[in-house]
Amino acid sequence: LNYNTLDDLYAAIGYGEIIKLNGTGRVFTIFISLGGIGILMYLVSNLAALLVEGELKEVFKTKKMQRKIKSLEGHYIICGIKGVGFHIVSELIETEREVVVIDPKKEFIDSLLNKYPHLLYIVGDATQEDVLKEAGIDKAKCVLISTGDDSKTILTTLLVKKLNPNANIVAEAIKIENTDLIRFA
Repeated sequence: LNYNTLDDLYAAIGYGEIIKLNGTGRVFTIFISLGGIGILMYLVSNLAALLVEGELKEVFKTKKMQRKIKSLEGHYIICGIKGVGFHIVSELIETEREVVVIDPKKEFIDSLLNKYPHLLYIVGDATQEDVLKEAGIDKAKCVLISTGDDSKTILTTLLVKKLNPNANIVAEAIKIENTDLIRFA
């Protein structure tokens, strides 16, 4: 673009044909235009960053996974995958059972995703009612609890019994002296 005068530049904004503006109006219009272009560039660069970094893909994957979890019925929920929980998940998946994994540590879930890329999971604490509801506790057949902490196991067991009294519960005790208490819960 080649502008010979400042009036030619103002005309490019689009007001030259409609309203005759004085110098202040023209300067204001230029700042409004530049501000709009700046905001547009900011939005485009953020969207590009989302696409490049894969965050948008992760958001869509999470939404799809949540819809699939909501449709499950008679599935198994594994609370905690450290140690025994990892082997339980592997066994259930290999016997073609529907599984939802809950664990507060994303890195533990990532280790399972390397082996089972279509795994349904929730990053969260199984002692929280909303996390269990998100996992479909009301329609679950069985809940396997392997938190690595007996107090969390007891709390999770009580919460599961409250939300789905018909679910079978298998809970791991870390200390032998807590076995009876976990069984009672």
